[in-house]
Amino acid sequence: MKKILIIFSVVVLLIVAGYLVFSNDRGLPQVVNFEQVKPEGMPTFEWQYTDATAGGEIMKTTITLLARYPNGVEVTKMIDTIEGGCNEYVNPDKDVYQKSTEIICYYAGFGRYYKVVEGDKEYLVKRKEFEEASPDYNPPIQDFVTIEKF
Repeated sequence: MKKILIIFSVVVLLIVAGYLVFSNDRGLPQVVNFEQVKPEGMPTFEWQYTDATAGGEIMKTTITLLARYPNGVEVTKMIDTIEGGCNEYVNPDKDVYQKSTEIICYYAGFGRYYKVVEGDKEYLVKRKEFEEASPDYNPPIQDFVTIEKF
């Protein structure tokens, strides 16, 4: 009787293992193939900040940008990892895309502006670096440069 119970348990275990291996639904998240579902329409952009400070070093922030498209597609891209922290800039440039904001990141006399602008066929993420001036130092004015595209 004991042998039959052991054999029965092994058979049931093999059946369950085979089902899990060959089953299409394994409970894993589905990956969207952008060739199947393409982002369409005018997206809304949302800046996100994550603490990237490792033990004992100065504060660092990882900046990501989430684009939400009207057809339900969401695209997130890592934009930069910088020293210091970031906030929404209260006086955004006139060319900032209407469904986005401009942000400013700053640490110890050095900073960066980030914004999204609408290009001809894509959305451009731009960055401009700046330095704090002093009576002895007048830093050069930098231009915005494109660092990423959506």
